[in-house]
Amino acid sequence: MKNVYLATYFGRLKRYVGGAYRMYTNYDGSNGKFGNTYVKATSSDDSKLTVYSSLQGNDENKVHIILINRSATAQTANISVSGIQSYTNASVYAMLKTQEEISLLQLQSRIS
Repeated sequence: MKNVYLATYFGRLKRYVGGAYRMYTNYDGSNGKFGNTYVKATSSDDSKLTVYSSLQGNDENKVHIILINRSATAQTANISVSGIQSYTNASVYAMLKTQEEISLLQLQSRIS
């Protein structure tokens, strides 16, 4: 666990700070939020790619996974989710280095 209890930002949410804030509070423009129940997530190299994961309460039907590229170059991520619930599709939202707004990149419907 990352041991963050509270994070604050004072001032106008501008550029990428605003996008990062919305990634946790309204990623899809319809009040889609990062969940409030911690789910263990690990990265093989936290200095390049950090991962956070959550559920909304005890609802295991939707898991939220946020990947943060800390590197100056593009990274490849192989994501593995283990547990009781099986997931078969995913919506991928991103904030790119050339774009501070969050956008839906793709829908994945063949997850195994």
